[in-house]
Amino acid sequence: MRALILTNQLAVYAGSEIVALEVAETFLELGCDVDLFAGFIGEPIKSDLSRLSVKFGLVDDCPDPFSYDIIWSQHHILPYLLSKYYSDDKPWPFIANISLSPFEPYELPGAIASAPGITIANSYETLENLVSFGIAPEKIKIFHNAAPNRFIFSRQHRIDIGTVAIISNHTPQEVLDAGKLLERTGIKVEHIGLPSEQIRITPEVLSRYDAVITIGKTVQYCILSETPVFIYDKWGGPGWLTENNHRTAEMLNFSGRCSPSKKTPDEISSQLTDGYSEAINAIQKIKKAHGQKYELRPYLSKLIKMATLNGQTRKVDHPTAKIICREGVASGQTLQYFRTNQEGSLYMAKDSIELSEKIGQLHDAMLNNERKILKKIDNYSNEQLLIKHIDRLNEEILVSVPK
Repeated sequence: MRALILTNQLAVYAGSEIVALEVAETFLELGCDVDLFAGFIGEPIKSDLSRLSVKFGLVDDCPDPFSYDIIWSQHHILPYLLSKYYSDDKPWPFIANISLSPFEPYELPGAIASAPGITIANSYETLENLVSFGIAPEKIKIFHNAAPNRFIFSRQHRIDIGTVAIISNHTPQEVLDAGKLLERTGIKVEHIGLPSEQIRITPEVLSRYDAVITIGKTVQYCILSETPVFIYDKWGGPGWLTENNHRTAEMLNFSGRCSPSKKTPDEISSQLTDGYSEAINAIQKIKKAHGQKYELRPYLSKLIKMATLNGQTRKVDHPTAKIICREGVASGQTLQYFRTNQEGSLYMAKDSIELSEKIGQLHDAMLNNERKILKKIDNYSNEQLLIKHIDRLNEEILVSVPK
């Protein structure tokens, strides 16, 4: 089966990028031929793609989407391609329209939701938003931002918390300050994410830490790996994930918005240390009761089965197809605008780096010149001392010579 994955950007390790990357990996595991195209591609994800057996590139280079069996479509990219390749006589692929946010406009699938396939939401909150825009509830499924099966493992827990990871690309100051307080008590705290270290979260990475402060997709990783997780970030959060707050946190994609009140650094640090043992018990019980819903592979297996049904007879009525194509023209303009901005940002960043390097080189040159001048001054001083010493010896000699 040929699978196509479309998304707006593939560059940094962030929500939609990781979803697209993990879906590609899982489709490969399920025996599919996988192509992945995006509006913009950059590092570090480009290197990850290079290690996979997938064809990837910019959307403009994507083949005819009607040649695929199944399409995982994020960010309204697909209508742009359909507007280029549409004809009345082509059967339609099975389309999974993905919505990863209840408030980002680019996450709404538009008229493409009427094409053969299904709309997939990452949470109940997102589902409700899709329904409010007229998408039939029976055409929407929730995949709970599910994670690859490699995250399913059991782990040994320390009696006392010793290491904590802050995993976020937008860490609030109170969390950073709480980390400093924890370090004063001997707990090791590390930050993964922008603007510091950008690494992909893997089971091996999670295994280094006794607990994690995070929101979003990393929470599913933590549930499957039995890693106690403290849900808190830029929107606030409930703190330790427990059986009592699990349901409400899940409904809003573990974003922390289920409990939008802010905590102080003292509250965060004390709650982390005081509630650690209870958090261990809670994460194990949550995994046992709900873990299966956070496994990605079963969701994609079902999509493949759905895609095999009626493959040569899928059609879209002509008026709806034309609406989708018109939306696609607008999507293409938006895509180009985004790419131009991203490339401009990269050029600015590159110029900034080059400027910093030049400043550094000038600084080094200045230091070298200063060293040379100081050496000359030292030599000059030594020469003066030598002259004075010779003059003094000469004077002594003259005094000792009989008159």
